[in-house]
Amino acid sequence: MDGHPQKATFAYNVAHQVASGMADRYMHMPMQAHSNTDFSKELNRVVNLPIFLANNIIIPLGTILSEAVVTIMLLIGVAVYNTEVFLFMLIPFAPLALLLWRQRRHARVVSQQSRDAYPALTKFALQIIEGIGDIRVFGKESFFKKRFSSVHHQLGRVFAKSHSIQVGTSRFTELIATTCVCCLIWFSLYFTNASDTLVLLGLYAGASFRIIPSINRILAAVTQIQSNRYVVDELSASTDFDKLTTRCLNPSYFTSSSLCGRRRSATMTATFCAEHRSQFVKANA
Repeated sequence: MDGHPQKATFAYNVAHQVASGMADRYMHMPMQAHSNTDFSKELNRVVNLPIFLANNIIIPLGTILSEAVVTIMLLIGVAVYNTEVFLFMLIPFAPLALLLWRQRRHARVVSQQSRDAYPALTKFALQIIEGIGDIRVFGKESFFKKRFSSVHHQLGRVFAKSHSIQVGTSRFTELIATTCVCCLIWFSLYFTNASDTLVLLGLYAGASFRIIPSINRILAAVTQIQSNRYVVDELSASTDFDKLTTRCLNPSYFTSSSLCGRRRSATMTATFCAEHRSQFVKANA
């Protein structure tokens, strides 16, 4: 489902709308406000955060929705067929909920570190690229390189921590499911009729074979969203963000964007040019 074209088209259309809104907001800021503006943060809002919003917030939300539907349907089917197997399948959810609760703190730390590192990395990279002439004249190559490398290394550690959280959660899920299967086998050998229990074991293993990947995708998506909460926080600093997301999350917008993306993009471009052409004429009248 992650590669579904409608979901991806919708997510990146929202990113396009948000990026356009951020750029328009910056261009219409009062001139006196520019003196107090952190340009690296503004650049991050315009260039990086809209794409991060699509990749790390909207698409994972779609993953949670689609995989939750599959998981619920399978659990309902198992519950109708055999209540005991259904109750046994609920055992892994308790430790998973505890693990997810404990990882929220680590995800918040990752989110805050990413929020601080991206603008700083952009700022130092721009200083090196745009000021290379002055840097060479004053012999400050090592200073700027060291500062850039330090922040880049810090961001790499943040990504490594986020990856370890996601991978650790999926491994824990598989370990719990394997333990449950072993318990069923042991129970069938010593306490009940083996033939009946083997049928239940096959049902449990078959359902788990499909449910566990869905649970892993849901947990990975939840962790990804929690680790990137700063994206929404940063974009929410703009007064236009709520209006943009409300319009983009409208079902009619989703239908038109998935079916008529090029036509909408062309219409937006024409409207944008018309609005700014009229503003230019009024300003120079």
